[in-house]
Amino acid sequence: MPASGLNIALTNDDGWDSQGIQTLRSALIAAGHKVTLAGSSENQSGSSAAIDLGQGNVLVTKKFEDGVAAPGGDQYAISLASGAGAEPATAGQIAIAIAGQGGTPVDLLISGTNAGANVGAFTNVSGTVGATIHGVSFTTATRLPSIAISTNEPQSLRFCPVGNHDKCEAANLAHFEAVANWMVKFIAELEKKPGKLNKSGRLLPDGIALNINYPVSDEILGVQSNVQGLLPSMMGTLGFPLACYG
Repeated sequence: MPASGLNIALTNDDGWDSQGIQTLRSALIAAGHKVTLAGSSENQSGSSAAIDLGQGNVLVTKKFEDGVAAPGGDQYAISLASGAGAEPATAGQIAIAIAGQGGTPVDLLISGTNAGANVGAFTNVSGTVGATIHGVSFTTATRLPSIAISTNEPQSLRFCPVGNHDKCEAANLAHFEAVANWMVKFIAELEKKPGKLNKSGRLLPDGIALNINYPVSDEILGVQSNVQGLLPSMMGTLGFPLACYG
């Protein structure tokens, strides 16, 4: 691992094999980082910060490619004893524990890239954001710099025209790759000025997590920091959610 390479724990709520997390994993490894991926065995969007780390309650399955461990860093699918997929917060803590085996310090927890923006009131139920809450929380022993990264897909598969599924998949994959490459650059900027806000050696101030939403656009001008937006109600006039994010 290069001198600037970080030891990164990676999780998400869309499932360990989803486009968002896999493209981000590949980009981070290509940039010289060590990545331990532990994601839910199935989609767990909307899990918020729910966590289940009771002894015997979690099943960790290492994933292989043709009988060989995944190159560039281990990958794990996390399930509960019930057979359901584990919550992102649970999977994130397992990613941290595995990445830190042997006493190796873990530098960063990343949750994403999530399919669907996490803004306004929806951040309260987001499993993507929930994983980072436990990443920096006193409820766990980690308290790592943590980042949630989300984006809307340019071609929602739910509304993809019949016969164009492959084209929609390709467009989404290209977008996730762009987000992943941007994330690599963003982390590199954090590495240039570690602890900028509190004069420590950490990538972010102690107890601080970032919730990043990457727009669907070909022209990204930069990064803007802002307070969380407000939405009066998550329910539409017909009594069902306006949208479903995770």
